[in-house]
Amino acid sequence: MNWQSHALISHLLFREAANDIEKRMVAGLISVSVDWCWDKFLTVEHNLREWALDELAKHVKLGDGAPEIILNRKTSPVPETASKTGS
Repeated sequence: MNWQSHALISHLLFREAANDIEKRMVAGLISVSVDWCWDKFLTVEHNLREWALDELAKHVKLGDGAPEIILNRKTSPVPETASKTGS
């Protein structure tokens, strides 16, 4: 997961937004704000901020460099490769 890719992060949120216009607007803001980094986005107060961070936390993989604010929402990051034995 490339946590610096506006296109990828926006796409993940867009998929979860479905037909919710406000959620789609959040995904769109990320998509077009290529001059903003995580520090700038995290200063934006919005009623869907928690939704966005929670959705992104679902995509954390162990050691992928996810921002700390997202790591803190993920209690057990998914390993890079899933075990085929089921253990």
